[in-house]
Amino acid sequence: MKKSDCFSIEQSIVHPLIQCSFVSRTVKEHSYEIMESLDLFDISNPTLNDQCFEKKEAGKRCFIVIDDNVYHIYGHSILNYFKFYNIEYGIKVLTVSEKTKTIDSVLAVANELDQFNLSRRNEPMIAIGGGVLTDICSLTANLYRRSTECIKIPTTLMGQIDAAIGVKTGINFNGNKNRLGTYYSSGKVLIDRTFLQSLGDRAFNNGLSEILKMALIKEPVLFELLEKHKFAICKDRMLGKNDYSTIIQLSIKSMLEELAPNLWEKSLERVVDFGHTFSPVLEMKAVGDLYHGEAVSIDMAYSVLLAHEKGVMSKEDLDRALNLFVDLGLPTDHALCTQDLLITALDDTCTHRAGKQNFPLPVTIGKSTFSNDITHDEIAKIVHRMKSLHVELV
Repeated sequence: MKKSDCFSIEQSIVHPLIQCSFVSRTVKEHSYEIMESLDLFDISNPTLNDQCFEKKEAGKRCFIVIDDNVYHIYGHSILNYFKFYNIEYGIKVLTVSEKTKTIDSVLAVANELDQFNLSRRNEPMIAIGGGVLTDICSLTANLYRRSTECIKIPTTLMGQIDAAIGVKTGINFNGNKNRLGTYYSSGKVLIDRTFLQSLGDRAFNNGLSEILKMALIKEPVLFELLEKHKFAICKDRMLGKNDYSTIIQLSIKSMLEELAPNLWEKSLERVVDFGHTFSPVLEMKAVGDLYHGEAVSIDMAYSVLLAHEKGVMSKEDLDRALNLFVDLGLPTDHALCTQDLLITALDDTCTHRAGKQNFPLPVTIGKSTFSNDITHDEIAKIVHRMKSLHVELV
């Protein structure tokens, strides 16, 4: 793209009382790289050093922000890696949760960056942790000096296939999920599946929900792979079988295919919003009780029921979907899921989606449509059906 193709300035008279009007149109080419490498912090693996510091031999500096749980397990190996490659670093060990995903955490990280005097262009912040931590760090990087490079190393399955993949940042505000945020992409995302070995079952399954999301709404092959490995996938932690690498890669690829043409969300009709209509309100109501992926899972379960209720999904596909939720250890209901909560959540989503429901519904496994005519009566029906079904599912 030539420089002259990237922008234009037009001058015109649009009204007798307006002396002059300028319209500036700018096109910015945008790209970011996601790569996978096992054992990133083994000193025999130069990937991180080469990718983050362009093989510079001297003057390498960065600031590390790391989840306290990750630091407790991997801290020695991680810091040894930076020392081995002669990388000067500052470090902030951060305790994170949905409760601490706030502006206070953003300011705490920004203060540390300022104390370290991180260079805007030449020295990255490296965020090592789950989706909450990478969200906090990405927002901080976007604000600090109006854009500082942030390299994300997600250590949870949720982070590796969802939270660290897109360009949205977000923190919770006034009891609302991700109410404050920006669009900002890091320089790189480095994925290392060996981190998944240290996750508990519940934390690992939390990420499976976002994989199932893409399988139900877009990727039938991904759904088939989940069905094939449903009883082993949690135990194996995505290691040891070629299919697991395929699952990760298909999840990321399908996500990027949906995000890339609409990176800044000019269109609010997004299939990746499947599972994210009821879940934001549910998740914030159940802070400390539900993980993000669990709230998304429950939302998706209600959504497939709604798809069947509206006659766009067959009973066979409905049963196949609900059975896979159970086999993957994912929840389908919660005591807080009442008609009133789901209606409140739908109304809030309409505000977020500029007045439209834009509700993604699976038509068959791997295909979807959008609905804008969901009624309160239909919500009442799916709540009643889920409460009856839940007894069988559990």
